[in-house]
Amino acid sequence: MTSRWLKRIRSRLSRKPPPTMVASNPQEQAQAQAPLVATTASNEGDAFTTEGDASTAEGDAFTAEGIRLCRALWRHFWSPAHSHFVTSKASSETVGDWNGYTLWPFVIGIEALLEAEAAAPGQFASEVHTALEACEKFKSARRSGAYTAWVYFDGNDDVYYGEFPGRAEGWRG
Repeated sequence: MTSRWLKRIRSRLSRKPPPTMVASNPQEQAQAQAPLVATTASNEGDAFTTEGDASTAEGDAFTAEGIRLCRALWRHFWSPAHSHFVTSKASSETVGDWNGYTLWPFVIGIEALLEAEAAAPGQFASEVHTALEACEKFKSARRSGAYTAWVYFDGNDDVYYGEFPGRAEGWRG
């Protein structure tokens, strides 16, 4: 059975992205598209000046790198055979002989996908859907609204309430 929060996320993914802000001033538009520009205090009291050019290209470079990293994350850590984020070597956050990640790293992977989908609408929708569907295996069958730290099995009482769905629902698509 699909959770209410999963249905809400899916509906947000199917929506069209909001229209891009159009600023009459090219510098305002560039700053809106590239908010990660370093500022430092100038020699004139508390005034701040911008170092470098707050250009659209700079903002696009950050976004492009984030998208590239998310694609690399998916290729490297997602196992279609297990429908799970995995790693080649065991760590304190993995379980099983196939090194599947526990709930929290799994959620971080989903959050990365959600951010990439927000930055590049439509490019990560399939991966988001796949990972959210796979996350359902953490859902406790015995405790309503709870997710287990590892894939649910009868007797697994290491549960978390509301933290994951709240984090995923916080995404604004």
